Amino acid sequence: MGKLSAKRIKGLTEKGRYGDGDNLYLCVGSGGRKSWALLYTISGQNRQMGLGPLDDEFGLTEARDRAAELRRMIRRGVDPLAEKHAERAKAAPTVVTFREVAEDCIAALLPGWTNGKSEGQWRQSLTAYAYPVMGNMDVAAITTDEVYRVLEPIWATKPETAGRVRARIEKVLDRATARKLRTGDNPARLKGNLDHLLDSSAKRLAMRMVE
Repeated sequence: MGKLSAKRIKGLTEKGRYGDGDNLYLCVGSGGRKSWALLYTISGQNRQMGLGPLDDEFGLTEARDRAAELRRMIRRGVDPLAEKHAERAKAAPTVVTFREVAEDCIAALLPGWTNGKSEGQWRQSLTAYAYPVMGNMDVAAITTDEVYRVLEPIWATKPETAGRVRARIEKVLDRATARKLRTGDNPARLKGNLDHLLDSSAKRLAMRMVE
């Protein structure tokens, strides 16, 4: 039988940690907030694992049941806190940046380039124009807005450069789609997309710049 009871738990208001037995504790924090924790030792390391807040659905009985389940894991040599962190890592979405996909795209295109300067030109243009705006963005989150922010400052003044940068961004985003890192239309597409936003006087020249 544990040391805590529903009546005693209700009366606990002072900040501190109150044991129920078998290393199960009720933790009272600032403002009277109450939560459950299990203390244990595994592989010579002392650990504290939060079990959840005290509420109508997770009271004393539920906390004891959960603690008993975790103690069985510990006896088998399984660290429940490490397991919890591993599950969270699996569930967390993996963010792949535009820069990472661009580097992957360059590596894939490199064997087919006959111009030895192509790799350097790709890197230079993306580093100068694309990366400051979208380099560290999740490639799945890039929209026409970001592509426009890259191109608009150079579209009229450097149409050849702008055309090449646009085409390279388009190829990178196409690769991201092929790798299932993003879905939907390519926001770097010119026809029916960027051509509605950018100055038409440089459009024809920019369309030819595809390498």
